[in-house]
Amino acid sequence: RASLRDAICAATADDRAALDQALLAAALETRDGLVVFLDIQLAARAGIEQWLGDHCPEGWAPPPQTGLIAGDLIALGGLPKAFPAPRFALPEQADWTGPACVLASSHLGRGLLLAQIGVPLPSNAQRFLSDDAMQHYWRRLRTLLAEPPGPSGAAAAIAGARAAFAHFHTCLELFTAAQPAEACS
Repeated sequence: RASLRDAICAATADDRAALDQALLAAALETRDGLVVFLDIQLAARAGIEQWLGDHCPEGWAPPPQTGLIAGDLIALGGLPKAFPAPRFALPEQADWTGPACVLASSHLGRGLLLAQIGVPLPSNAQRFLSDDAMQHYWRRLRTLLAEPPGPSGAAAAIAGARAAFAHFHTCLELFTAAQPAEACS
């Protein structure tokens, strides 16, 4: 039987691809694009991290990344614009494993995504990129996700993952909707 991770990945592959494409499109090949990318990450992760901190079983909340991202934004010469962060909530039938999987696995691909953007982060703004706490968490979470889905199937985890991707898109829209208007002024 397929693992819970396989089920989540298969069911949300299009969600992940769409988010990656949208992030690449939003993060232009400029320093300002990097700031937008990090603001989106900060806003989305803040809401999800808070929810997971309140709802995960003891010891299963992912390590916070928002402080790292805020530090990188400050190092790039700006103040984080993500607060108050959009609230994140799961549908009633969803569970914590989906959003935890999205945060942990997307964190692993952040270096590749940033490399595709084309503008390197300065060395004093690589906290988010170089931190390995999420990699350690991912290894632990992967053992849980390696099991086959329980009797109720993978639907609850998939619903949670889809909610996390939708939340990222909401945050992306918050930061990209203002860009065209600013460019005209």
